[in-house]
Amino acid sequence: MSGRADGGGRESPDDERADAGDKRAGTADRWRAMSRLGRAEWFFTFLVFFAGFFYLTREAKTELQWYFRVVSIFVGVAGWMVVQVLKRRR
Repeated sequence: MSGRADGGGRESPDDERADAGDKRAGTADRWRAMSRLGRAEWFFTFLVFFAGFFYLTREAKTELQWYFRVVSIFVGVAGWMVVQVLKRRR
């Protein structure tokens, strides 16, 4: 760590990518700038995807695991639908 308050004059990796013309430049800033509803939408989308994937692979060995995966799918779908309604109201 440098003794300078401004971080030693180093550029962030996104600045270096932007200078190089990289398409990934600023992706961290775009993710941070995403709204809470946008992040919630992605969360519920991934929840449905992974719960459905593991349900289809039939890895559940106990009734509790099966129940958890089925309920996760329903919670993900319900959450995604709520996010869609809230986004429409805005």
